[in-house]
Amino acid sequence: MAIVNSIATYSGEAYQLLQSTAQAVSAAALTVRVPLASASPSTFSPAVTRGLWRMKLYNGGGTTPALVSMTLTATDGTNTVTIDNFVPVSAITISSTAYVDVCGDFIFDTAASSTGGTYGTLIFGGATYFTFTFTASGTSYTFSCDAEIAAAP
Repeated sequence: MAIVNSIATYSGEAYQLLQSTAQAVSAAALTVRVPLASASPSTFSPAVTRGLWRMKLYNGGGTTPALVSMTLTATDGTNTVTIDNFVPVSAITISSTAYVDVCGDFIFDTAASSTGGTYGTLIFGGATYFTFTFTASGTSYTFSCDAEIAAAP
């Protein structure tokens, strides 16, 4: 599948847009990185501090695959900050006719040096990549994920 209505068209700004589409998620692989480590580019450059995120889960397989939660983190390669934690009231089933499409915005503080959490500035200069981490339920579940970040320095 592909992203048809990108969040980049919603932002109205000249954000960098990086996508990871059609990524397989299963009990053995519960994370999707944006951008992919194997992609070119494999990081945001320049690093980013604000923008929009979106993730779509579809094409469920196995027995009753469902999303329990999703946590989005940003990192500079050393420090990590949690941007969002999407936890539906009850697990959302993912099938050939039912999918999850969630988006949000983010902004976080940075520092001129790597001071870490002691000073409340976990990211040095901005995030270079993002990770969507899923908790799912079902038996031998699988699903596909399209994830995107539209962001600015």
